[in-house]
Amino acid sequence: MPPSGQQQPTGFPWQGTIVPWSAALRSKPTLQSQTLADLPRGDKVKVLLRSQGWLYVEHKNLLKGYVSQELIQPVALPSPAATSQKSKKDWQLLALQNAFGKTLAQQILMKAAWIPENGFEANQQIIAKLYDYYGALYLRNPGKFQWAGLARVAGGPFYQGFCDMEQQRAAAQARVDWLNEHYIWATLSARRTAAADLAAMAAATQLQKALELLMYMGQDIFNDLAWLHEAYHAAGLPELKRLLGLGVVKPAYYSAWEMIDSNEPQTMWQGNVELLRFEQRDILKVGYQELQKIPLTPTIMSALANCPHPWGKSFYGYHGVAKGREVTRYVDRWEWMEKNIWPTWKAQTEAARTRLINLSLADLGARKF
Repeated sequence: MPPSGQQQPTGFPWQGTIVPWSAALRSKPTLQSQTLADLPRGDKVKVLLRSQGWLYVEHKNLLKGYVSQELIQPVALPSPAATSQKSKKDWQLLALQNAFGKTLAQQILMKAAWIPENGFEANQQIIAKLYDYYGALYLRNPGKFQWAGLARVAGGPFYQGFCDMEQQRAAAQARVDWLNEHYIWATLSARRTAAADLAAMAAATQLQKALELLMYMGQDIFNDLAWLHEAYHAAGLPELKRLLGLGVVKPAYYSAWEMIDSNEPQTMWQGNVELLRFEQRDILKVGYQELQKIPLTPTIMSALANCPHPWGKSFYGYHGVAKGREVTRYVDRWEWMEKNIWPTWKAQTEAARTRLINLSLADLGARKF
């Protein structure tokens, strides 16, 4: 710890980066003191003060200690002029490029890619890249980007669900195509078809609609929340405050980011909970309302809704099967998330969460934890 009562001097804090392959974070400004952690090359730290050739720093995991001053070099932060001209579209473009690469990002902007009506197969690689991006976003700042980490882990079961639904849709569509080829259609009453054939036609239509809705919902989440992470990561809370003043950032969103920026662990977690609440209550509201209109979909989704990580309960495991709860209803879904999925995610160590985030989508979807 720094000397008792010592005030933070002028010119501090500032951002620094670790220069050698590894730098010891020590409990006191001496080589003989306890090593709290080994900080790898390139890691960012907040330098709080200088003491006898040592820098007292805060690491991204909120651990504080001393690093020998020659092992840290200052990071050139973006000047106000560099960020003051950025619009929401600029930050959204950066998010697209970081998620999908410049070429695919441009195609998405031109509406030549990530088109849900084209079906899951046409969008499969994009969706995989989307969930990988959330994982990379979390790893940029594990102490503050908890929403992104959970989004990555949730991507496993969602991606597996997309694949399963596409297989079912394709099988149903193959049956419909066979019927179209082998039967003469005059009127519905003249058509000799079994009830199973009619079910196949209905299933193909319903599954296609559900897939489209879920893909649009994924787009909505990305468009609403990813760019805020990029703006905060690149330019901090002042940039979000500037955009708040322009009416670009919603006041409730800014309040959440104030909490995330606080550097107080419980408050940072609460800010991330608020982002999750905005996602489930506001961003996905219309999508879930439309899913509720598709026959059997709420029941099927509720039965299949599992906790995305190994530490929580499934939707029915939490609520019980016989209580009439549906995952497509916000109040039922949010209670499950707020009281089970989120607290059990929060209760784990950063190492445990990071290990899960680094698993493949296939392993996450298959629950090979």
